[in-house]
Amino acid sequence: WPLLLGNILEWYEFAVYGFLAAEVKANFFDGSALLTWLVFAVTFFARPLGGATLGWIADRWGRRAAVNITIAGMLVATVGQGLLPTRRSNGPVLGAAGVALLVVFRFVQGLSAGGEISGMIAYMVESAPVERLGLVIALVPLTGSVGGLLANGSVQQFTYWLGTERMLDWGWRLPFIVCLLPGLVSVWGRQRFPESELFLEEMRLRRGGTGAAATPDSASPNSASPNFDSEAAVPAGAPGVAGPSAKDERGAMCGAAGGGAMAAATAGFLRNYWRAVLVAIGAVAAHAVLSYVANVWCVSFLIAHGMPASSALTASLVAKAVTLCVSLPSGWLTDIFGVGMMTIVYGVVTMLVGLPTWMAMSADPSGVAAVLGISVFFVAPLLLANPFLFCAELFPTASRGLGLGFAFNFGVGLFGGFGGVVAQATLHLGRSGPGILISASGFITAGAALLALHWER
Repeated sequence: WPLLLGNILEWYEFAVYGFLAAEVKANFFDGSALLTWLVFAVTFFARPLGGATLGWIADRWGRRAAVNITIAGMLVATVGQGLLPTRRSNGPVLGAAGVALLVVFRFVQGLSAGGEISGMIAYMVESAPVERLGLVIALVPLTGSVGGLLANGSVQQFTYWLGTERMLDWGWRLPFIVCLLPGLVSVWGRQRFPESELFLEEMRLRRGGTGAAATPDSASPNSASPNFDSEAAVPAGAPGVAGPSAKDERGAMCGAAGGGAMAAATAGFLRNYWRAVLVAIGAVAAHAVLSYVANVWCVSFLIAHGMPASSALTASLVAKAVTLCVSLPSGWLTDIFGVGMMTIVYGVVTMLVGLPTWMAMSADPSGVAAVLGISVFFVAPLLLANPFLFCAELFPTASRGLGLGFAFNFGVGLFGGFGGVVAQATLHLGRSGPGILISASGFITAGAALLALHWER
C-alpha cells in the first residue's frame, strides 16, 4: 500500500496544476496561457534528469531509497506552490519572486515524478509473478488515474464551494495544501516496506563477483524484451536490443558507484543500450500526448472557448472513472497477448481517434461533441499499463532503474511536456494542429513497437 498510496499522491500533486491552469494564469502570468503551459513544461525538462539520477540511486542503493526521496520531494514542492505570493495579490516584486519559486517547485516535481517511475516500476516488475506482470503493472496507471481523478474532483469541489471569484483570489491554493497529511502518511509507510528480492540478489552478486550468467538478466526471470506472444517473455538480450552481459553490467555499476561517477555510468549505459533507449522513447509517445495534451490541455482549451468549467471538469471526471474500470482488464489482456502486440494496438487506436475526435471537439467546444471528445480521449488509452511494462522489459535488473528513469521520462518530457506548448502554438496555424499531434503520437508508438518486433526476429 505505501507504493500505491504514494503513487496516487504523486500524480494528484502533478496533475492539480493543469486543472488550475486558469487560476495560475491569472495569478502569476497576467493572463498568458503560453507562459502558463511553459511553466507546466518545466517539470518535463526535469523528468529525465530526475529519472536518471534517482534511477541510478535505485540501481545502486535500492528501489526503496529512490521512492522515499521522490515522495518527499513531491510533497514539499506541491505544498510550497500553495503558499506562494502572486503578482495578482501581492504586487510585481513579490509576484516575480512567486514566479521564480513556482518554476523551482515545478522543477522539483519533475525530478520526483521521473524518479517515481524508475523506482516503482522496477520494484513491481522484480516482485510480481511473470505471468501476471501486465495485471500488476496496471495498478500503476490505475492509481495514477485515481490521483488525477482526485485532483480533478478537488478542484471541481472547491470551485463549487467557493465560487469563481474566491477560487481565483485564494481558493486555488487549497488543492495544493490539502495533500500534506496523506503525503506524510505515505512518507511514513514507504520507509517501512521491504526491498526487492531481485535487487538484493543483484547486490549479493555484485559484492561476490561470482555467479554471473551469460545473458543480461539471468538473475531476473521477470526481465524481457517486449514479447509478442502470449506465453513467455523473450530474454532482455534479444538481438538488436541487447546490452552487455550481466557480469559486465555489474562491473560497470560497481565501478561507477565506487568512483561516484554517475555521469560515467549513464554514458556507459547509453553506449550499451542506445537502441533500447530509442525504442522506449518512441513507445511512450502516445501515452505522453494522451495524458498531457488530450487529457489536460484539451480541458483547459474547452474552458477557454466557452465550456463552463464545471461541465468540463465533470466530463473529464466521468471519463477518468471509466478509465479506472478498464485499467485492470487491460493488464489482463497484456498478459494474454503480450506487451509488444498490445502496444501496437495502443498506438494504432490513438492514431485513428486523435484527429477526428479533436476536430469534433474544436468545432463545438461548449457542446455535446466536446463532452464526447473528452470521454474518447480518456477511454482511448485503455492499455495504460503497456508503456511502463514495455520500457521495463527492455533493460536488465542491474540497469533497470536507470533505463526506465532516463528513457521513459525523456519520452514523456519530449512528447508530453512540450505537447501543450506545441498544441497551443499550432492553433495559430490551423484548427487541426492539436489533432494531428495526437494522431502522430500514436503512429510513433506503433512504429517503435514494430521496430522492437523486427529486432526480436
